[in-house]
Amino acid sequence: MLKKDLSIMGRAYDLVYVNEGETTLNLAKIDPTTCFVVYDDSIKAKPLFAVRYYQTGVLDELLRENYEIYTNSMVYRYHSDGGLPETNSPVNNVIFDGQEPLFFEHVPLTEYKNNEERLGDWEPEIDQMDALDKAISTMANFQEDFNDAAMVATGRFANKTKPVYAKDKQGNVQMGKDGKPIVLVPP
Repeated sequence: MLKKDLSIMGRAYDLVYVNEGETTLNLAKIDPTTCFVVYDDSIKAKPLFAVRYYQTGVLDELLRENYEIYTNSMVYRYHSDGGLPETNSPVNNVIFDGQEPLFFEHVPLTEYKNNEERLGDWEPEIDQMDALDKAISTMANFQEDFNDAAMVATGRFANKTKPVYAKDKQGNVQMGKDGKPIVLVPP
């Protein structure tokens, strides 16, 4: 699951936790669109803290956005109530719910990077995909234009089945240099 997130999003996260009343460590994959890690500016770039945020009650009138801030020794929990499900934005201020001690001595939310830029595997190919989309779209538009085209015939129409020849002043058919009659209007 982490590999899939790395490939698509360019980053993946997991959270180490312990259920209440247990001593066994658990590991959960976290949606990369709902968290981030803040690092210090040292060469090792150690994590200072991590933030996880998620919504509950999205499909009803009880929209609630939850925030969890993980440090190396504590987890702080906040929430914001209200808002409309259509906008998915809370309208009330953030409320502090409490804090719990952590005994890992490390920030328990770990970030994995697909590459230095945190790009998904497909992101360097966006220009080629856009060019392909444009080419396919242009071809489809050309085909549609061709299929929708109407034939328009213009010009002078005659209901005669015999050609009209050039004639001299006496009414005789004039001959061309090739010895054939000069045709003014073809049949």
